[in-house]
Amino acid sequence: MRRPLDVNALVLVLIVTGCATSTSPSGAASPSASFDETPSPASIGSPSAGATPGTSLPEYQPEATQIGQIIATEPLIVRDGPGTGSQAIGTIYPHMHFRFMEGPSSASGYNWDRVRVGELEGWIADGLRSGSAFDPWLAQVDNDAIAVAFADEVPAPHIDLIRASGETVAPLTDLGDALNAAAMPGRSGGNVLALSCGREASNLTWSWDGKLLAFNFTWCDGAAFTVNTAGVRNRILDGRTMALSADARRMVVSENFPYTGCTDPGCESGPWELHLVNLATGAASQITHSSPFVTTSSPDWSPDGRLVAFVADTVGNLSSPARQLVWTVDVASGTERRLTDGQMPRWSPDGARLAVLRQASFQVSPTVWIIRADGSDLAEL
Repeated sequence: MRRPLDVNALVLVLIVTGCATSTSPSGAASPSASFDETPSPASIGSPSAGATPGTSLPEYQPEATQIGQIIATEPLIVRDGPGTGSQAIGTIYPHMHFRFMEGPSSASGYNWDRVRVGELEGWIADGLRSGSAFDPWLAQVDNDAIAVAFADEVPAPHIDLIRASGETVAPLTDLGDALNAAAMPGRSGGNVLALSCGREASNLTWSWDGKLLAFNFTWCDGAAFTVNTAGVRNRILDGRTMALSADARRMVVSENFPYTGCTDPGCESGPWELHLVNLATGAASQITHSSPFVTTSSPDWSPDGRLVAFVADTVGNLSSPARQLVWTVDVASGTERRLTDGQMPRWSPDGARLAVLRQASFQVSPTVWIIRADGSDLAEL
């Protein structure tokens, strides 16, 4: 069990059990999980979720009502007052947003801020100090606006920024040009598994600092984009669904390529696989390797950036009906693990569990189930 990060205990103990293996869509077996038993204090609370390579995050000067985010790599304990002697009242997990309420207040050798997440309100330490060095655990989110996608045909599908009050801040991007073939070059024929050619933006996902928005624009095969708050848009890769990593440096996109050496009808549209894209360099690599006619979709990054959950949607035939299966893939090794039947996997903030939708048949509504990341303890909510 992962213990929350606190200034009272800078050595974390991770207890990992189980050596379960599972056959991946490509036939690979998943090795047993392994973690460092006692990470060094220097690695705890490092700003891996928010730091830009080659730079360091400045100490922030939070103001009341501003939005912040946890950029520590471990959970933070919330206390009823500043200082390590105050009572622990809750936990905030990596990448979660909160609202600054008061602070900073110096106590026990740390600066503390009073923050609020839903009904939880208390004090958290802002980082680890060692001499003149500072390893921040918190960061301000500069943009507190909301991105809203509009599918109106007139003037065109677009994304706007609005305040919580409903006030429009600015149009973020006009997707009208994306409807033009010249602006959306695609492979001829499309995918034989695609059922529709919608005109809408979906999967809107903010970067940790609120400066970059990633989204899908579905137009037949579709494509993944990023756009900054100034409205500058970049097309990342063709693909139907995508997910932005918590550190906003990487993206996974469900993309397809033609079958190799195949001349049958439909071969120009091969199986959909997940591809990993480095947003700084544009380099892309395939990280899933499914059987033919299996569509991967609905990716979701684990909070630590190590795993991606996704759905493998099989076409099915008379002897084997179509199924939707939830898998995870280790981004570094490519090891895939099958978890359960289901769709739309979403990670819990601590990365220990996933919520999935399961549907016994088209005649009944889907229900929410919870499952651990190792595939155990499947339970219906």
